[in-house]
Formats: sequence, C-alpha cells, structure tokens
Amino acid sequence: MAHHEEAKAPQKFEMSAKFRTAMIAMIVIGFGTFAAGAASESTASYAWNGYLIGFWFTMSLAMAGPFINSTQFLAIAGWSVSVRRIGEAFGMYIPVCIFLFLGLYMGGSHLYAHWWDPAVVMGDPILAKKADVLSQGFFAAAGLISLVAISAVSFWMRSTSLKQDESGDAKDYPMQKAQAAMFLVTFVTGFSFLAWICLMSLQPHWFSTMWQVYAFAGLFQSGLALMVIILLTLKKRDYFGSFVGERQTHDLGQLLFGFTVFYAYIGFCQFLLIWYANIPEEGIWYITRSVAPDISTGWGAMTLFLPIAKFIVPFFVLLPQEHKKNKNNILLFVACWLLFMQLYEVWYWVAPTPHDDSFAHAPHLPWMEGLIAMGFIGAFGLTVGTFLGRASLVPTKDPFVHESIDHHHHGVRPPEPKEIKIS
Repeated sequence: MAHHEEAKAPQKFEMSAKFRTAMIAMIVIGFGTFAAGAASESTASYAWNGYLIGFWFTMSLAMAGPFINSTQFLAIAGWSVSVRRIGEAFGMYIPVCIFLFLGLYMGGSHLYAHWWDPAVVMGDPILAKKADVLSQGFFAAAGLISLVAISAVSFWMRSTSLKQDESGDAKDYPMQKAQAAMFLVTFVTGFSFLAWICLMSLQPHWFSTMWQVYAFAGLFQSGLALMVIILLTLKKRDYFGSFVGERQTHDLGQLLFGFTVFYAYIGFCQFLLIWYANIPEEGIWYITRSVAPDISTGWGAMTLFLPIAKFIVPFFVLLPQEHKKNKNNILLFVACWLLFMQLYEVWYWVAPTPHDDSFAHAPHLPWMEGLIAMGFIGAFGLTVGTFLGRASLVPTKDPFVHESIDHHHHGVRPPEPKEIKIS
C-alpha cells in the first residue's frame, strides 16, 4: 500500500520591488565608481583592483551553486533536493561572467603589467620560460573557454531539471547524474585555469601547486554561506512550504562547519609547503603580505586576522549542534560573517600586489574597491533573484523529493513514501 503524505506546496518566489531597486542602485554606483576611478591615472590601479575583486568574488559564488548541486546528484542525496533551485540560480550568473571577463581583459595592462607586454616577458629569464602561458592570447583563450564550458554545462543541468518539473519522468535522473559528473570535470579544469590566470599571475614570478585548491576552498565555503542565508531568509517567509525544515538547515550548517575546517586545512597546507621548501619564488607571496621582521603591523596584521576571523571564530561558534540549527539566528550570523570574510580575503589576495615596478599598495581603507565590488554584487543579486522566480522554488517531481520532507511516526521514520499529495 502506498504511503501518502500531505505536503504544503512551495510558494512561487517573486523578487520584491525594493530588492530589485537596491540591486540596480548597487550596479549603477559600483560601475559608476569604476568608470570614474579608471579614468584617473592616480586611482586607476585601485579601480582595476576593485574590478578583479568584484569579478572573482561573484564568479566564485556563481560556480559554487552548480558545484554543490553536482555533489548532491552524485551522492544520490535526497535531503538537498528542495534547495537545488538556489544553486541553479547561482549558476545563471556564469554567462554574465563571460562578458565581465572581457572587461577584465581590457584592464590587463593595469593588473598584469609585469607580463602583459611580450617584450617584458622575454626580457626576464624566469618569465621567459612561462612565455606560452603568460601571454594575452592564452589569457583570453583560457578564460573564455573555461567560462563558456562551465556556463554551458550549468545551463544544461538547469534545463533538464526544469524539464523534469513538467514531465515528472524519473528517467531523467541518470542523465542528471551524468551531467553532474561532466560539470565537475569541466569545473575542476576551468576553475583551475581561471585561478592561475586571474589571480596567481598577478605576481608572475610566484607559483603554488596548492593555489587553485585554496581558491576552491574559499569558493565552497562562501557558496555554502550564501546558500544558508537565502535558505533561512526564504524559509522564514514560508516560501518552501513543507519541503524545507530543520533537517536542511542543520545539514547545510554541518557542511558549512566542515568546509570551514577544510578551508583552514588547505590554507595551512599551502603555507607549510612554501615555508618548508623555502624557495624564493614561492615565498614572495607571503613576504609581500607581511612586514618583516615585525609581523604585527601593516599586511602582517591582516594576515594574522584572516585565520582567526575565517576559521577559529566560526569553528568554535558552530561547534554546538543547536547553533548549526540556527538557534538564536547564530547560523545566519556566521554565514553572513563568512560571506563578508570571503570578500575581505579576495581583497587581501589582490590589493598588496605591486603594479608595474612600484611598491605594493600599503594597507588602506578600500572604499573604492568596496564600492566597485558592490556593483558586481548587485548584478549577481539581480540575476539570482530573477531566476529564482522563473521556476518552481522546489522541484516537486524529482524522484527523491520526498526525502526532503520530515516524516514522523511515533518518533521513528517510516518507509519512504511512494506518493506525495501537495495541498
């Protein structure tokens, strides 16, 4: 006999006029600040730094969505089906990143002055060995191919998911698993190239075999944080009906806690390998971000602040189980803090980098970089809000959606239901 379960239907999401207006205002302010800053020789380097910071921060959030969804497909996880549309909406920003990357290419002579000119590369014995990679052509090709490929697979995944909403055909699930595997392969390859050309090449003499993994750890941690924020916000307004409960909150809280530890592990591994090897071309990245021999001032203080604020504090705050269930809104506060810290860390990666042959920028109040990044955040928020409203907030015809609903029978979970009635 089929087990029937009454479930409250999810509401259709509609982006509020206030939110849309706020996002548009952020876009206008952010890109207006960039245009004004880039036009002045004295502020151009700060403006282009802000462009790269905003681009990388929002691009990472966009890629985190389909990445998280892909891991859930391959794990055949049912609890996360009801939050899948959040990750899909993130991925719809990746096509926007293709056009934003073209803007980044236009600023190559400012951001990558150490190698943008082929004559400079060939005049440096170390850079000359990397000439095939440190070139404008490779930068454009690697970036565009990576973004187009990741965007295409992400769009394909969402299209199949929306098709299942109409057909209710469980036979689509093997295809979705295959798409998830394809996305992970495309993502790992493309994101690695993007991390190398966009960030590691800021200091072309420097290299790290851990860099793309370190950048990925920040992507995953911040992507989970934003997913938690959106989940809790929409759940509070009862958008999900019966399909999101304490289980999804707790499980996302556990993932956020676990990958906060993973982030710290990868960051420490990169530092330990560079410190132990003691190779000048590797150590220069940390030397730039410290003030030897006194690490208590300048960028050294910023370096010490990062593991405290992004690992130690959230680690101990999220240790209690109740905090991962958002007791007293603690999970929400931690997620907001980690999202802010990801933006801080991207600034920390970019801002100290020397341009031309000048000294690296000293620590400063990044008001211009912050305003410019705000424009990218507005574009991301507008895109996510738009695509959240273009489909059902929950894929109710997914074959595993019943696992998203808490079923209780005298304190024991009954067998999986065969049919769900949505009231």
